[in-house]
Amino acid sequence: MTNKNKIKPVLFISDNFPPVIGGSSTVYDQICKNNADIVVALSSKENTQGEIKTGINNYDDSCGYKMYRTNRLRVAQKKASKSSKIQSMLTEFMLIIRLIPIITKICFQHKVKVVCVGELIYGGWIVLFSRYILRKKTILYTHGEEISQVADGFYNKYRGVFLRSAHKIIAVSLFCKSQIVSLYNITPDKIDIISNGVDTNRFKTGLRNNDLLLKHNIKNTDKVILTVGRLVERKGHHNLILAMDEIIKSKPNAKLIIIGSGPEEKSLLALTNKLRLNSCITFLNNINDEELIQYYQSADIFTMPNITLKDGDTEGFGLVFLEANACSKPVVGGQAGGAIEAIIHNETGLLVNGYNVDEIANSILRIINDDSLHKTLTKHAYEFAQISTWKTKALLFGDLVLQIQSPIINNTLHFDHHKAINNKKEKRLHITIDFEEMFDWCDLTNSNVSVQGIDEIEQFHQRCVNNNIQVTYLVTYNVLQSNEAVHFLKSIDTNNHEIGIHLHPWNSPPFIERINTFNSFQCNLPHYLEQLKIDEIITLFTKKMGFSPKLHRAGRYGCSQRTLNYLQSKNIQIDLSPSAGYNFNEQGGPNFALMDNSSFWSDKKQQLLCIPVPSIQFLKGPDALTKLVNKNTSIAQLIKKGLQTILPSTPVRLSPEANSLDRMKLIGSLLNQQEIQDFVLSVHSTSLYAGGNKYSSTKEAAQENIDKIIEYAKWSHEHLKTHSATPTTLK
Repeated sequence: MTNKNKIKPVLFISDNFPPVIGGSSTVYDQICKNNADIVVALSSKENTQGEIKTGINNYDDSCGYKMYRTNRLRVAQKKASKSSKIQSMLTEFMLIIRLIPIITKICFQHKVKVVCVGELIYGGWIVLFSRYILRKKTILYTHGEEISQVADGFYNKYRGVFLRSAHKIIAVSLFCKSQIVSLYNITPDKIDIISNGVDTNRFKTGLRNNDLLLKHNIKNTDKVILTVGRLVERKGHHNLILAMDEIIKSKPNAKLIIIGSGPEEKSLLALTNKLRLNSCITFLNNINDEELIQYYQSADIFTMPNITLKDGDTEGFGLVFLEANACSKPVVGGQAGGAIEAIIHNETGLLVNGYNVDEIANSILRIINDDSLHKTLTKHAYEFAQISTWKTKALLFGDLVLQIQSPIINNTLHFDHHKAINNKKEKRLHITIDFEEMFDWCDLTNSNVSVQGIDEIEQFHQRCVNNNIQVTYLVTYNVLQSNEAVHFLKSIDTNNHEIGIHLHPWNSPPFIERINTFNSFQCNLPHYLEQLKIDEIITLFTKKMGFSPKLHRAGRYGCSQRTLNYLQSKNIQIDLSPSAGYNFNEQGGPNFALMDNSSFWSDKKQQLLCIPVPSIQFLKGPDALTKLVNKNTSIAQLIKKGLQTILPSTPVRLSPEANSLDRMKLIGSLLNQQEIQDFVLSVHSTSLYAGGNKYSSTKEAAQENIDKIIEYAKWSHEHLKTHSATPTTLK
């Protein structure tokens, strides 16, 4: 729990505070309200049209924290001619000049140490001013749509600058974090997730108000479908109305209530009239908080089939789903943006393709027609809301503020590391083949992939058998769908190989998340989604192979302690995921830079053994230089310290890919000096046949990779005294 006595004052700045209506204003209000003893806030009196916001005084007097108001925090942004653009820039500049002394005065008056800015685009300049002029620790609070949406304009061009200038970034979802990492190359260590919460004192279970529904000609025997939100395209109202046209064909007593207003209102009303659905669809707006909660309580199901638009505009999280959950309502939402975290698929509700009308209709019907499913989802939905309160989220905010006040921020990847010691002192060589589909690494996709090269891989395996080399194959979901690949794996002698799973998240169902670099590391997925993908590949593996897998390697080495804990629960015995010495932060992945090459248990009970893919740090320059500085002499160590300060180094794995046989032998020798017992030689199956990847562009290159594996194994057994092994023989 946060010790608030140690937290210095925080200034929270945003145009989006109540009485402005919307998800972000609710977030900022609740964060400040639940941290009222450490927070002061600055917002605006006027909207961008120059109109005074209604209800300011009532809100400011009752919000519970100190609120300052200035006339405006941002100016209206409109498309304009060249001359009017210049005028707009002058207006913006004058606004900044007026705001600087106001912000400075508040910081001085309240001895503010941390500034949190809830305006990425129009308030991004405040990040620069706060950090570099006022010298305050600065946090930038983001929601998703302002990250992913493609937009023109002066401020939009500098989103990356604003994000990089903040000491810390708060994202409301993993989706939001993934967009920041993928689009702006921000290291994930800099981004903390504080997902949206819900006020369970307001939103709670209640009886159905039949009198309220009767005003809209809704009977107590009707099934009520509710949606709440601004009537904008990304919410998916258009397809929900089309789905209602299908729903009433099998469920004539289904009624839809749409609460909200916005630019899509006229077109949605027109569509309702065109489909003659006026008797089963009710549009409402301008309802008060008490009535809103009563509508939640009176519904049978909540739905918002949100979508991602072509310009990237999408839902950052989906606070309404949590509000419905708190009122004990199962939900149906779009598998877009942050909604995949606001909804736990098959537990608190169902996720659908928001563009697919039939899928929307069928999912709604599935819930309202199945009493048992409705009851189960309702139970889990309510439980999920109870652990997602604003009080909990506010504590996370306080923890973050306390963290950045400290001069040292520790972002080291944590594993429950229990070193594995083999008293036999035997040394083992593991040849691991990531048996995967062929695809373009520069364009991750779950389409246009193929499983090839089975004949060549079979020939490689036979050469290994002939040379008494054991092989471990780690197979992806697509490989398990290939009858030819499965036939090969089932036909080879079990004494000469082992088979495990290799999870490529972007090619493994369920396909819920947005495919990008960040999400290609499975440990970055929402926990439930990573579990679902692991379950799916284990189920398919068991069905195809006739036994359950005992080995696992995460695609792109995307492993965390959370991953290991779940693998252990699925009876996985060996994990081969950690890539020792490598830091994948720039791509959004885990940081193994401080991990050594030794095997370790992931748990105290020693049920899951982790065998890292080992590496050696090579100095820039000829390999002889790295060999020289790794000699066990005092002079070599002195030279090494000196060279490391002036020459960059990079980790290199034991692999035939991009390495000569001589370099592979050097890596093996240097690993042997570290007295490790498990030497893992890793290679992709696509490197074993012509055209599979960049390491096997020709038939000759592919054959060379195979030759290097065989020759290295022979050398290792002779000179390092290793013996060929498969991982589970260690247990």
